[in-house]
Amino acid sequence: MYDNDSQCLSQLDEQANINDIEEYVELLYEELPEKIRGTALILQLSRNPDNLEELAVNGKLMGSLASYQ
Repeated sequence: MYDNDSQCLSQLDEQANINDIEEYVELLYEELPEKIRGTALILQLSRNPDNLEELAVNGKLMGSLASYQ
């Protein structure tokens, strides 16, 4: 299972855009392939220090991340 998930993350050729963060958060509530895509795109955004403040104040994103166990 994890090998396929890792392959999905490494094969993502999509460039994340901070303006699309709400779409990425919505993907976290879909089936596994969409969750993986959303997570990978949010990870891309978080690797850019210029995006960190906007990500941190996004209540929907923080709520989604807090609900995962």
